[in-house]
Amino acid sequence: MGLIAAALAFVAVGKLSTQRYSRHASVGRRIVYCTFIIAFFAATLVMAGSALGFRSACFGVLAAADVLGVIGLTRSWIRWALPTPLQHIRRWEAGLSISLGVKIFGQLVRRAPLRYLNRLVYVSASDRDTGRLRSHLLDAEGAHFWGLVLTAPVVILGALYQIWAMLFWLFVFHLLLNIYPFMHLRYIRRRIRVSARE
Repeated sequence: MGLIAAALAFVAVGKLSTQRYSRHASVGRRIVYCTFIIAFFAATLVMAGSALGFRSACFGVLAAADVLGVIGLTRSWIRWALPTPLQHIRRWEAGLSISLGVKIFGQLVRRAPLRYLNRLVYVSASDRDTGRLRSHLLDAEGAHFWGLVLTAPVVILGALYQIWAMLFWLFVFHLLLNIYPFMHLRYIRRRIRVSARE
């Protein structure tokens, strides 16, 4: 099950960075597609919970991976936007990011094969449209934000029943797949803003 969770997370993060919201899809198609995806992941999660136990650490990680899967596969149909108050980058964030090693994390994810999980947040030689890049960064930030927020019920479950193993692995999962990627995206967005002013 751990390998399944890792595979789901890997595919989901890839989808988070390559899928963009489309305004052209009909409402009916969006509803049908998103309902199917949510039902599929919910069913797999219920089956995993029945097999592993809903209070197991593995179930918590699978739940977080399922949330990323849903977000990743529905980004073309649902706009997982970053809340407006969070779109503004504060001055203190730059120092915090450097202190926490976000810059080093960014150097790691820019290398293959990890680079291909985040293809839309790089400027290519043929396309240096920083406005479009900023839009991609905001979209990716929103996806990671909701990937963290929507697993809050699982975190609350773990805290209420004192399932420390679940909380530990959820923390590791979110740290590597949501928190650090989120902070790195904001760090890049700030650098773009500073460069534009120069």
